[in-house]
Amino acid sequence: MARKSRQNEQIQRIKNYKSVKPESVLPVNHTALYARLSLYDMNHVCRDSIQNQISMLEEYMENHPELNLVERYIDNGWSGTNFQRPGFLRMIQDIQSGKINCIVTKDLSRLGRNYLETGYYLEILFPMMGVRYISINDRFDSDTSDPSQLPIILKNILNDFFSRDLSRRFSDSYDLRKAQGVFRKGFPYGYTFDPEKPRYLTFDPNVSHFVRLIFQWGIEGVSTHTISMRLREMKAPTQERVEFLRSGGKTKHEGSTLWSTTSVRLILTNRVYTGDFVCGKCYNRKCDPYNKRTRIPEEEWVIIPNAHPAYISHEDFDKLQKRFEQTTKHYKNAVKQNAAIYQNQPNFYKRILFCQVCGHKIQMTGADAEHPADSVMGYACQSAGSSVLDPHPQNHISKKLLDVIVLAQLQNQFRVAARFKHWMLSSEGKNKISACLSSLQLVLDQTHQQSCILAENRADAFESHADFQIDDETFGLQLEQLRSQSRILSSELAQQANTLIQVKQALSLSNPWLILFTQTPAPHKLDSSTVHQLIERIELNYSEQVTIHFKEESWFLLLCNLYDTLMGGE
Repeated sequence: MARKSRQNEQIQRIKNYKSVKPESVLPVNHTALYARLSLYDMNHVCRDSIQNQISMLEEYMENHPELNLVERYIDNGWSGTNFQRPGFLRMIQDIQSGKINCIVTKDLSRLGRNYLETGYYLEILFPMMGVRYISINDRFDSDTSDPSQLPIILKNILNDFFSRDLSRRFSDSYDLRKAQGVFRKGFPYGYTFDPEKPRYLTFDPNVSHFVRLIFQWGIEGVSTHTISMRLREMKAPTQERVEFLRSGGKTKHEGSTLWSTTSVRLILTNRVYTGDFVCGKCYNRKCDPYNKRTRIPEEEWVIIPNAHPAYISHEDFDKLQKRFEQTTKHYKNAVKQNAAIYQNQPNFYKRILFCQVCGHKIQMTGADAEHPADSVMGYACQSAGSSVLDPHPQNHISKKLLDVIVLAQLQNQFRVAARFKHWMLSSEGKNKISACLSSLQLVLDQTHQQSCILAENRADAFESHADFQIDDETFGLQLEQLRSQSRILSSELAQQANTLIQVKQALSLSNPWLILFTQTPAPHKLDSSTVHQLIERIELNYSEQVTIHFKEESWFLLLCNLYDTLMGGE
């Protein structure tokens, strides 16, 4: 179904492509060279390297001057069974845009090893788009050969079979190594390969002490969130950071010291740390594409006891897992039982309520499923006390009090906006605003006039120097002084013009803050939509102090300052 959907999309794009005017379509000889290699080529000397493929293709181009080279497309380290390759997709896009209409590859297997999709491109897609395809080693040219001929079909079938057979042999070899307890790649955090027994694990001396601390805290009952915060404070490198340092900076991501609760939990629930070799948790092989199992039952895993050194005993590990199971069960029951409570008292401040002390988001807490009538919903900073170096007391406020504060402040913003609008429309306000804008315009005109005078002085200096009235040294000093004054005036002119534009908008009905708080009536009760539409951020400090930052707050502050200036603090 996925292949049919993709093919339908491509056929639709072809129809759009065919509707392009004929003069935009390029001649037949605008050619692309395409090279592909399954294993990543690190410039090693090998028979079928990327460079060897490109050399062969370029030599072919030299012997065929009727082909005009437009672009080279390379997929280094991409399997032929997968057509979602960056170079190949870019080539298809260029074909659809009319940039190229001839493709040259070393052989058919470079184009692809999937029999069905390769045949689809050769027999349907390329002919519909008017693309000429040339395979050098197969002596195939779509201008003189038919892709539906038996030899071409057989070669595509053999390429597909070769890919599946190679995958099957790799899989069999992998199964053999699994049975011996050999790690192929991606060893867990805190382990590295044993130098005396290659492909077997031993402790990583660089981070083993962090792993021991994680399990020690886990056994003591410390939460995963607290453990992650402690690791952050200790600047313990994450798995990505360790791999980056181990590879000498050759991995895709550098990693960091920002641990998460998920990372800690994955370590505390991984049986590998008991010394057991564990693999075969999923099944997904190219040689058996219709038998994909993302999750395999634990009783079917490959487990070899005591295959490498252990960080934790089996007894302590089992205790940890039981505790995690109880915590998960308790959490799910609480969520299920408290659903009605949270529904009756919804959280209006998701993603906008923060602790002003530590900067973390604040969540709703306090539901009691056993006594819902006595539940006091509130908001509390869950990061309080979890930091090793900088703990702070828990920062909390009741939901009822926060709702009252937010609603009162929102209604006050609407009242203030209505007063500002009434003042702008009054004769007094119009006169004040007009006088303010005229004053700013006058300052701008004066600065512009000074700039014109400087330009005239500069022209006079050039004339005086040309008439030999001043020497070179005097002319240079005058010119440098005039340039310095001109730069200062240009900066002032730009600043004054920007100020005039901002003040004009702030003192008009097009002020973004004024529009936001006058386009609808003031709310009489809170809802999530209203809160998120009007409020940017809410910060909670000690002693239930609440700071609310409304949307378009900068325009509100500018309007307030201008009003105070114009009205003289009235």
